[in-house]
Formats: sequence, C-alpha cells, structure tokens
Amino acid sequence: MATEILYAVRNGFNSGMRVGEVIEYKGKKAVITKIIDVHWSMYNSGPSTKCEFIAQYIGTNDHTNMFEKDQSFTRSYDYEDVSSFDSKEELFKVGTIRMATDKKQPGLDCCVVITGIQEIKYDFVNLVVTYDAEIIPEWDEYQINQAVYADRRSKFTVISNTN
Repeated sequence: MATEILYAVRNGFNSGMRVGEVIEYKGKKAVITKIIDVHWSMYNSGPSTKCEFIAQYIGTNDHTNMFEKDQSFTRSYDYEDVSSFDSKEELFKVGTIRMATDKKQPGLDCCVVITGIQEIKYDFVNLVVTYDAEIIPEWDEYQINQAVYADRRSKFTVISNTN
C-alpha cells in the first residue's frame, strides 16, 4: 500500500487526530497509521495543532516487502549551506522518519526511521554521512479495513422512534 508523510492543521478544542482516523487527501482516502510530530499553539480563537503523520492510502498494494527491512544510505551535505554550527540543511537524527525511494524502481516509496549513523567523513569540503534505517511496516489489509469500518460506524446516527 502506498504511504506518504503529510501535515495537517487542526483548530479548536474539538478537533483532534488519532491513529486509525480516515482522511481524504487529493481525492484519495487514507488511514493515519502513525503520528510523527505535533506542534501546539494557542490563539484568541482557541488552540491550533500542526501534526506530521504517516498516511496509508486505502486500496493500494503493499510493496514494502520488495525492500530489505534494514537499509543504509549515504547523503552528502554541501559546505556552502553551513555557517558556524547553523546549517540550512539539517542532518538526520536517530529517530527521524522520512520517505525513501528505490532509485531502481521509481514510484516505490516507503517510510523509514533512522536507526543510527554508520560514518561521518569529508569528501573534499562536503560532509558525507552514512545512515542506518529501518522500513516502517505498512498496515495489513485487516487493520486498514478495521479503521474504515470504525470510520463508517462513527458517521451513523441512530434515529429514535419514541411516541
């Protein structure tokens, strides 16, 4: 199934977010499978939360089995983007969740979590970092269907027949 890292802003005391919630994005339905980060602000009109989360699209094929569970990748950082210890491009920290793409098979994306840093070295003046990462498994069809059914049940209203 296809996953994507998305952001959403929710305003008001009655607007939350939960794992298993069904959302619609660009005309496609998806299930929130993991909330990654939350930023909270208070305004005169009430609270506002900005959430970063993993959304798994409903009805798409799971292709994470095409990847090795444990991955490593190397990223080069340009020295021109750094001044003192303030970098315009942040290094990944252990625990960072990001999208990974298979360059041999474009379109096959999956979410990975950075599990470690193998090596830090310089290539002339650029910093080169080799990261360890692990694929975040997608929900199986049963879990997705349970979330969809729960969403449908939450939208039903019971009409009482009291005379």
